[in-house]
Amino acid sequence: MTQVTFPKEITGRTADTTYSDDNAPGTGMADGGHQELWMPLMQDVVAATQYIATYATAIDTADANAAAALLSEQHAAASESHAAASATQAASSQNAAATSAAAALASQNAAKTSETNAATSASHAAASENNAANSAASAQTSAATAISAPGTQATSTTTLTLATGLQNLTVQTGKQLAIGMSVKIADSANGSRWLHGDIADYNSSTGQLSVNIQTVRGAGAGSSWIVSLSAPGSLLPYTLADGTTVTIALW
Repeated sequence: MTQVTFPKEITGRTADTTYSDDNAPGTGMADGGHQELWMPLMQDVVAATQYIATYATAIDTADANAAAALLSEQHAAASESHAAASATQAASSQNAAATSAAAALASQNAAKTSETNAATSASHAAASENNAANSAASAQTSAATAISAPGTQATSTTTLTLATGLQNLTVQTGKQLAIGMSVKIADSANGSRWLHGDIADYNSSTGQLSVNIQTVRGAGAGSSWIVSLSAPGSLLPYTLADGTTVTIALW
């Protein structure tokens, strides 16, 4: 017997789901079991695909930010080396100035000029070190943010009624959402309640999101939502046991 299990954390269901090639009740696809289980299986496959795509993007972004952080650290090391060289040059200039002071006033003036230049170089080196440290810290923060909150996933506490049509809600700012993307708005406390549609507008500065809802599951209202990218819906013919053919939506 061959079987496959989809974790509930990926499918959004209340429990893990298992499918097998035998006729076991509730899981078996044989002896007509596929008529009941085929559509849930396809939904779980789509959910797993979306899960993999979302987190693959997050990992790629984290890798890019980590590379930028390493480059900033290398720049900081180079700046430190330059600062040390500048400090050495300053010390040499001071020694030369002290030796020349006894000989001529002109040498004293030259020494003072060298000291000023050395101080300026040290100041520039210190500023470069600070900038490099800030860049490294920002890169690390961006990497952590990319892993824990992908740019295409958001949350909202806007009260919504499960109904089709244009729905408006407020999410986090700066998300990578664009007009035309298909999204699923799922109840964070009950994954079986959701709305699905295409983005009509998103303001990345204010977090205002408008979605043209085409499909809903469940009823009532809610105020705790998880917004994530979803594959566009499609219509498929399906023949019932009595021979009647109906059209169903696959998400």
